[in-house]
Amino acid sequence: MIAASNFWTSSPLARWKRLSSSNYVRNVTATYATQVTVLGLQMVITTVVARSLGPPGRGLYAVASAIGVLGVRFTTFGLHASNTFYVAKRRDLLPSMAGNTLAYSLLAGTLAALALWTMFRIFPGVAPLQGPMLVLGLTWIPFGLAYLLLQNLLIGTGQIRTYNSIELVGKIAMLGAIVAIVLYHIVSPEVVFVVGLFVLIGTLVSALLRVRLLCAGGLTCSLSLVRETMMVGFRAYLISFFGFLVLKLDLLMVHKMLGPFHSGNYSIASTMADYVMLLPTAFATILFPKVSAINDVRERLRMTRRASLAIAALLVPLALGASLSAVPVVRLMFGPSFSSSATAFVWLMPGIVFLGVESVAVQFLNSFGYPPSVIAIWVCSTFLNVGLNLWAIPAYGINGAAAVSSFTYIVTSLFIFVVIGRASKPATMSASVLEKVLG
Repeated sequence: MIAASNFWTSSPLARWKRLSSSNYVRNVTATYATQVTVLGLQMVITTVVARSLGPPGRGLYAVASAIGVLGVRFTTFGLHASNTFYVAKRRDLLPSMAGNTLAYSLLAGTLAALALWTMFRIFPGVAPLQGPMLVLGLTWIPFGLAYLLLQNLLIGTGQIRTYNSIELVGKIAMLGAIVAIVLYHIVSPEVVFVVGLFVLIGTLVSALLRVRLLCAGGLTCSLSLVRETMMVGFRAYLISFFGFLVLKLDLLMVHKMLGPFHSGNYSIASTMADYVMLLPTAFATILFPKVSAINDVRERLRMTRRASLAIAALLVPLALGASLSAVPVVRLMFGPSFSSSATAFVWLMPGIVFLGVESVAVQFLNSFGYPPSVIAIWVCSTFLNVGLNLWAIPAYGINGAAAVSSFTYIVTSLFIFVVIGRASKPATMSASVLEKVLG
């Protein structure tokens, strides 16, 4: 990343030169700049959709999206992380990993969608939605899964520019399509979701073509590689899945307990919190393959510490400014019917700050193959979040859901920091000792 020797004691000009010469900093800057642009486009999309559909329609759309995204997370089984982890270490594995990715996405994604549809037909009381919106949410799963896994292969091979370009073009296409359906007065939750599905398929094809160009010998499938990556992938899957449940289950619980009007409002608060998380996500996305490819444990730790301190210094004022401007921004962009979203967003912000720093710092632990201790923390956090929300949502509405989520993020982050502290003691600075400590 950047030589640590006299960085903080050097002149501002010298620090700027060293920062601008860092490949990591350039990639993070480019990724974040792209994400901010994507954020602007997404905010316009969210505003148009929310105003066109109203809170109930927006709630139905948000829940269908959550079904699709949760389905993708449930069926990754860690391949999203193991793809980046192994390709960063061994570029020669790309053809086999790409072939495995496509085969797995089509098979597992389709089977997962059919299994969920069958379960909801047998037990309709547990289905968060019914009818066409449920079918559309389930249809998203195999395409979303393939896109996620291919994007992580691009990240692992250092194709950051391509990764950013595909994301940006996809959002531009989505905005254009939304504007078109609004102008033609055919807006409904179903139509908006179908538009998003077609855009997803287009971005998926773009990612596949780029990965194919990187594979000189074509795509292949390898069962032996599946077995080799399964353990790391499954541990990453557990962390990702339970972490995602903590982030998204509250929306489904709000919808189930309070109805689409309140879930529509809460979805806006949650979406705005996701926007704040774009910055730490950019840091973590670029940091993970970098530290995974480094053999020196101390250098991994130094790089992670610098990135964590940097994101903390940037995230605190960003979250504070977002909190202070939440009320006027929500009223201006979404209208009076979404006014309760602003208060819920403010309740989310303390937890988002902790979660953002944790998402960067934890890459040091993840670079050792996703230790079981991190899995245990996220499993406990999921039960804590669900248990508290069962009390808080009926009692305090969406503000209760936001406060519980914020509290859960803080507790989770503190436990992760404790594990990193144990792992970073001088006595544990070897791979063999760290495996015991992190286990």
